[in-house]
Amino acid sequence: MRILIESVKKGLNVAAQSLMSISEYVRNIGKINERLRDLLADVVSDMKSNMTFLAPLLAGIVVGLSSMITGILGRLKILADLGGDSAVTGLGNLGTITRLFDITAMVPPYFMQLSIGIYIVEIIFILSGALVVIDSGEDRLRRTHDFARNLMRGSFLYLVMALISIISLFLLASVALRGITG
Repeated sequence: MRILIESVKKGLNVAAQSLMSISEYVRNIGKINERLRDLLADVVSDMKSNMTFLAPLLAGIVVGLSSMITGILGRLKILADLGGDSAVTGLGNLGTITRLFDITAMVPPYFMQLSIGIYIVEIIFILSGALVVIDSGEDRLRRTHDFARNLMRGSFLYLVMALISIISLFLLASVALRGITG
């Protein structure tokens, strides 16, 4: 506003030139904002897919794998206790394997599920907050809404993937151990 008042004091041509410069400046700011939004679009898209798809998917698979490994080692421990230190076809001495991986010192699968579940909630909370700040500034209502929506999606995918991977990998381990024990 000061620029306009000072330029009017100097003449109409100067005022017109000042208004044209201000108009060009505002137009350039709009172009810069649009360009920044385009550049951030890829990052925002990656953050959304990591939060609602990749992290829960991979976490569910990790929980399934940890359950399978714990189950296999538990069964091998039972086989070693029943058969002593006898050699099983293809494995050599079971006592060596069970001493190498002490089943009593391992983290139970339900603790693994709990810790990974907390990790998923934290990831969703952090990324939801960051995405809201990027998109619309500090908006508490939108942050709460997006957090709730993303938490429901991510938790559902995590639970489904954990259930599917635990069941399928448990069945796979059962078939593999049945083949080993004869």
